[in-house]
Amino acid sequence: MRSNRILNDFTKAIYELSPSKDLRDNFKDFLDFQLFFFCSNPSQNQIDWFNGQLKERVVLLKNAMLLLGDGSEEYEDILGEFFMRNVTMGKNGQYFTPEPVCRLMAKITSGNDEGKTVDDCCCGSGRMLLAHACNSKNPHSKTYYANDIDLICVKMCLLNLLLNSLSGVVTCGNGLVPIWDEGRETFIVSVKRIDLGGKFMFYPQYSYYSSEESQKLFINPFKRKEEPPTVEQLNFTEIVNPIGRGEQLSLF
Repeated sequence: MRSNRILNDFTKAIYELSPSKDLRDNFKDFLDFQLFFFCSNPSQNQIDWFNGQLKERVVLLKNAMLLLGDGSEEYEDILGEFFMRNVTMGKNGQYFTPEPVCRLMAKITSGNDEGKTVDDCCCGSGRMLLAHACNSKNPHSKTYYANDIDLICVKMCLLNLLLNSLSGVVTCGNGLVPIWDEGRETFIVSVKRIDLGGKFMFYPQYSYYSSEESQKLFINPFKRKEEPPTVEQLNFTEIVNPIGRGEQLSLF
């Protein structure tokens, strides 16, 4: 099976990043390295960490990135599968819902597919959201909301949304506590949809907000004087006009 072969190759690539480091730390480094390319507002610490990577390690990280890209087609969750098999191995109950079950649940619950938002308050690697997107006729018109208490899970979910050009908000915190009552690390994913004469190319990116900054983003609806913004007003998807003849396309 192609996905199993890619998963095995990806696992080997993560192992090879640094034999002297724990596999969990290698995986965290890989997530941070991959996410750096999508970040619209990297901190100086992120930039310094990225620039401090050895050239030999960068080659290995890029190899793992290519494998992840190949394995993430059709909304597959390579990250979550690797995490369960090699990092947690079920510790703390971190067994994610099997992908076939996720897709069955998506078919049962999506109904007429008219909803504009999809929410998973205990998202893990985000495979429930991926399953919904796979089942949707127009997944790029929706906004995906996700939360998890484990930062590694949050970053896996964030990366899965970015790889599939899905707009949304991912937060790290206790899903049982109202989000306006606690500060949470927050990642907001937006997607530029570039019109190339009838054909579209998606360019996803995310903005990071610290726990303190996020308290200004989420307001208690019971204390809100104005109506909350609609999905359209949030404008997670930006449409960029096609380039003119002779112009060069730049994503940056």
